[in-house]
Amino acid sequence: FFLFASLMSQSSSQSSQIFCTQDIGDVSGWEEEGVEMEPVGWASLVSTQDSSERFYCTEDCEYTIGRDCKAHFRIRESYVSTVHCSIVKENSVVFLLDHSTNGTYIVRGKNKEKIGKGNRYILKSGDKIMLIQENKRLKVAEISFTFVLEVEDNGPDDYFVGKKIGSGAFATVHVGTHKETLKPVAIKVIKKKKVADPEVVLREVAVLRKINHPGVVGIESLFEN
Repeated sequence: FFLFASLMSQSSSQSSQIFCTQDIGDVSGWEEEGVEMEPVGWASLVSTQDSSERFYCTEDCEYTIGRDCKAHFRIRESYVSTVHCSIVKENSVVFLLDHSTNGTYIVRGKNKEKIGKGNRYILKSGDKIMLIQENKRLKVAEISFTFVLEVEDNGPDDYFVGKKIGSGAFATVHVGTHKETLKPVAIKVIKKKKVADPEVVLREVAVLRKINHPGVVGIESLFEN
């Protein structure tokens, strides 16, 4: 692995965290160790009818959902509009835009709200996006997806911090993505208050900066706050 580390700032705050990004590199052997690798994206849609159906949003663009053959998420169902709705991320806010004549519904907790054609709705992780409501009389099955925000923009400015894939006594490891290059990384978050001497972490980084070996996971960046 190529080794590079840049120390952004130093602080003595005991409530702060250190974010360390590492190049994942070759992960072919992770599956054998019980780590299931998935596509890295900032959000996904999980079918409520079949949880194995999962669609990922990996780029900063408007994702369309509908029957259209050019839709990002195509659903071959006559009751679904050609372009039923779309999902777009503006800065750190995710919106659902309703393009359907019959309307798209959002279920949040016990509340169900019709968005309406031409309107948009701010999505939160866990919201159910309902394209088609169940109609037993017409024998129409429900078509819906759960919106999952895979990454939260709460880490270093250059990276999306994703779901946790491991943890230890002093730190947690998350899947991450570089915002500009979309390069996948592993992000290790160390809480300073759990480390007796934070300088130990910095000394370890200094040592790893001098190592360039294919058998050692290299540090790409270091952020301290």
